[in-house]
Amino acid sequence: MSINWFDQPLVDQRWQIMTAKGPVTAVSGFIDKHAHTAEDNARVVPSNELFLDVGARNNEDAQAMGIAPGNFVAPWSPFTRLGTNRFAAKAWDDRVGCILMLEALRRMRERGIKPPNSLYFVGSVQEELGMRGAQNAVEAVKPDVGIALEVGIATDYPLGRKEFSQEEFRRWSSHLCV
Repeated sequence: MSINWFDQPLVDQRWQIMTAKGPVTAVSGFIDKHAHTAEDNARVVPSNELFLDVGARNNEDAQAMGIAPGNFVAPWSPFTRLGTNRFAAKAWDDRVGCILMLEALRRMRERGIKPPNSLYFVGSVQEELGMRGAQNAVEAVKPDVGIALEVGIATDYPLGRKEFSQEEFRRWSSHLCV
């Protein structure tokens, strides 16, 4: 299975392995810098050459922690405050969509709004893997109309280019369509 991540930032990251005994923290690793060849230094390490270090001395230690083939692994990226009114965490695009849906439901209840039609609020998964979750939701609900909630691309960072934000890119690219 492919993942929709760049290989470049995967080395030296923290991860959680989801086991039957609970999450186990791991760090992704590669051959130590001191043992690198000149060729190793000049390339991006592909994900299939990484390992996850959980502090186990052997296979029995890893099994005692609950680690087994097929365990899910997720990046460990706790919510963090950056400066003033800026935040970092994983999966912002999905989390913001969930917050918007919950806020819409809260406001509807608060204002006593009862729509004449059926509304379905769906939080789906695996958009990076071919929209699998959304596709399943559409097949189950069969909506007349669907509204996707997704955040845009940040461009307010060093070397970020405003024209590649989704809003600007749509304006710019619409001139290219024939």
